[in-house]
Amino acid sequence: MTTHLKFGIVLAALTAASPAISGNNLTIAGKLTPPACNVHFGSDSTFDLGSISFNALDNNGTKLEEKDTALQIDCGSPTRVSVVAQDNRAGSGITLQEAPSLNWPYQNPENGPKYSWGLGFADGNHIKTGALIVRIMPRTTTIDGTPLTQAGAQKVIARPTGSSGWSVASSHYSINLSPNFEYSFGAEGGPPGRITNAQVTLELAP
Repeated sequence: MTTHLKFGIVLAALTAASPAISGNNLTIAGKLTPPACNVHFGSDSTFDLGSISFNALDNNGTKLEEKDTALQIDCGSPTRVSVVAQDNRAGSGITLQEAPSLNWPYQNPENGPKYSWGLGFADGNHIKTGALIVRIMPRTTTIDGTPLTQAGAQKVIARPTGSSGWSVASSHYSINLSPNFEYSFGAEGGPPGRITNAQVTLELAP
């Protein structure tokens, strides 16, 4: 962001014979640069489910092995940051109504925020393959080197995308990630605090 500041400087020269006033502009230019933040996943960011026989899957859903990965946020200096995760296979995740026997927080978007992520369609258009649950794990998540579960530490806070109000999202066990929410770090009720580093443990449950 480049900010131009323009000041009018009036220079007055007085002589005994006749006063003279001349006007000149002094232009001051500067650039305000926000601290840079680097966001990346760890080396284990590829989750290969392997080859699964279609007949091995239950009509009401089949839980597969879970996997952890880490989202790393590194900023050049203390900075307010927020994260929005997008579902690039939106609409293909099965819902609670479609897999009622699974003890997962599948949510029909008509009844509230989504907490499941799409895994695509088996035939390209109609048959849903399944869904993915993504959880933030506070016990192994650190903000500036301090675990989320430690007293006085910053918490994960969240708000619906586009909303102005923040609420605490942290628990001692897990936080279900939703593509309908924006996430940050700060005191309960917000606003977001400034952080330098965050290592967020994510549990992926297909």
